[in-house]
Amino acid sequence: MLDPKISIITATFNSEKTIRDTLESVKSQKYKNFEHIIIDGKSTDSTIKIVSEYESNIDVIISEKDKGIYDAFNKGIEESTGDIVYFLNSDDTFYDDLVLADVAKEFTKNQNIEMLYGNVVQFDLTRNFSFVEGKTITIEDLQKGIMTPHQGLFAKKTLFEKYGMFDLTYRIAGDFDFVIKCFKYESKDHIKYLDRNIAFFRLGGISTDSSQLTKLRGEQKSIIHKHFGSANMYDSFNKDDHFQFRKWLESLLISKQGITHKVKEKGIKNVVILGTKLMGILLLEDLLFEDFEVVSFIDNNPNMQGHIISNIEVKGMEWLHKNADRVDCIIVSIENTGDVELINELKYSFPGILVLSWKDLLI
Repeated sequence: MLDPKISIITATFNSEKTIRDTLESVKSQKYKNFEHIIIDGKSTDSTIKIVSEYESNIDVIISEKDKGIYDAFNKGIEESTGDIVYFLNSDDTFYDDLVLADVAKEFTKNQNIEMLYGNVVQFDLTRNFSFVEGKTITIEDLQKGIMTPHQGLFAKKTLFEKYGMFDLTYRIAGDFDFVIKCFKYESKDHIKYLDRNIAFFRLGGISTDSSQLTKLRGEQKSIIHKHFGSANMYDSFNKDDHFQFRKWLESLLISKQGITHKVKEKGIKNVVILGTKLMGILLLEDLLFEDFEVVSFIDNNPNMQGHIISNIEVKGMEWLHKNADRVDCIIVSIENTGDVELINELKYSFPGILVLSWKDLLI
């Protein structure tokens, strides 16, 4: 398949604040064998007016009421004429102008690839931080509810013909359901991870709304039970309401009633934070407010190592092994059940260092 045609599907609804950035990032792509399909949910703001300014660069514009984002995605798939389908949300943008060119090159180079996924840069303008989400995904990851964000994923249209389109039963996690089908039934050499940044994803909405996060996890758990049965690694994920905890911590920080001051009672001065997502940033704010010395962030994700967050460098685990004598406490900011196993490993590897989860501080 030389120079495959890529169908970019953008679902919009009252997206006037962000849609122009999305349209500009599509327009700027150097690779030109693509079509752009806009499926709007009957916006009441100026979204369609802005979209109309780019009409010469857009192949299909549909504006009508729908049943949610996956209904819009399905409409886009039905309208698409490309070999490969990609979903770019109305508040997200491509990482650079060579994304489509590099993706097309991979599909051309390896004709066996049915699905390709890369990294997504998540950023939060309110807290001025970003995180690179991306790694090779396994079936075991999917059983834990871990999936590459759909903004980093390209799928041949034939996969939707083979496994069906998005299930409208799911309002938030329909893409998770589809990806599991592909990983379960496609050969390993049909799915490839490309270690390359694909898109920018604005944190907000579901990512910061605890009620929506609870619904998301509920749908994910239902999907995992459907595909893997009841005995799966996800069953204990909701044992604690992590997302309510997060909102609680945010409110404590806003009111300057943090949680890390409790650690001072143990004589702790020098701390490292393991994990660089939102919870790690919240912990950093609190630790600095309480005048702790935050020695480093630790993250096993090589895409994050070397980044600077609030003047603190992100290091790998190797650095911690070499500099353990500089650290009194490791606070693990991971928000899923993977933290239990990790904490036990850290306690074994660093017997002289206090190891805590952020949930330990709250409890």
